[in-house]
Amino acid sequence: MINSPGIGGAERVLVDDINECVRRGTVEVRLLTLRPESEKSFSGQLSLQRNYWKVVQLKKLFAIWGVIQILLYIYREKPDLIVSHLWYANTVAKICKLFGACRTVLTFEQNVYDTIKSKKSFLLDRVLQRFCTKIIAVSSTVRDSLIAHGIDQQHIQVIYNSVDVETFSKPHHLIEPLPHPKGTFTFLYIGRLIPQKNVEHLLRAFVEVEGAVLYIVGTGYLQEKLEALVAQLGIAHRVYFLGVRSDIPALMQACDCFVFPSLYEGFSLVLLEAMASQMPIIISDFAAGREVIVDNGNGIIAGPTATAFADACRCVMQDESLRHQIAKEARKTAQTFSISRHVDEILAFIK
Repeated sequence: MINSPGIGGAERVLVDDINECVRRGTVEVRLLTLRPESEKSFSGQLSLQRNYWKVVQLKKLFAIWGVIQILLYIYREKPDLIVSHLWYANTVAKICKLFGACRTVLTFEQNVYDTIKSKKSFLLDRVLQRFCTKIIAVSSTVRDSLIAHGIDQQHIQVIYNSVDVETFSKPHHLIEPLPHPKGTFTFLYIGRLIPQKNVEHLLRAFVEVEGAVLYIVGTGYLQEKLEALVAQLGIAHRVYFLGVRSDIPALMQACDCFVFPSLYEGFSLVLLEAMASQMPIIISDFAAGREVIVDNGNGIIAGPTATAFADACRCVMQDESLRHQIAKEARKTAQTFSISRHVDEILAFIK
């Protein structure tokens, strides 16, 4: 169960989990979404038959008729396990358990919501926490945040996000050529353009990284402000905003280094995808990042200043052997976060 099959980390995990279950052929899967499909989504990559996907439009969380439709659907399907992602769907899943629609319910918490959720949302989480089998935190950082907001530690289990590693090993083709001269060193950022992602910090650092190009993939309400900053900083000729792209594996294969300047994360899926693509990686110093990145091992953790981030970028540009070492270790790390392991950990709850 999820809000809608748009484009994001939670949606990516859900699609990969479903496809792995379908591939195995030992588990029947149904998908329930609560809002209309987004214009751009991962739904085209689903292996699930369309008649196994039910959409119930729940415009408001406590819209009685919508909740009744969801309960009737779940009573009819009689699932052994409900898995939900994102706060809206998580709350609905807990309500389903409250009404006895399913005995085993896992709700995935994907982010550190300290500054995102409202007080009412946190209160509802605390009230409903006993109506799910486990609240799945995608990192120890997320677990600690949940505990700080009143969730009982006994209700929480950490299951790290995972990726379909082999997808990023196969050759992929760009949907359109990238706008830069051949031979130019290329940095890649993928993510939303919101304050949490700290893209402004990356842009200010990039002023000091001469002779390189930066591609920014994603959208968000800060885009116009960031585009204006790029012009103000005088780097518009080597910073490109590419919008939402469906060829992420191809972009990762085409670029030289992945950069991720976030202030905080739950557990970044795109970071795992870059590691699976065997890219050298530079991240800012945030707690969940340190759960997967070892500085100067499988990535570089840059200091808090723009100059420190720029120094890390120049270091990767200039040291080819370091790039190869980091990329190789990153790939090894990604293999420990396989989608097969993720599905095994989920299905263990049925047993």
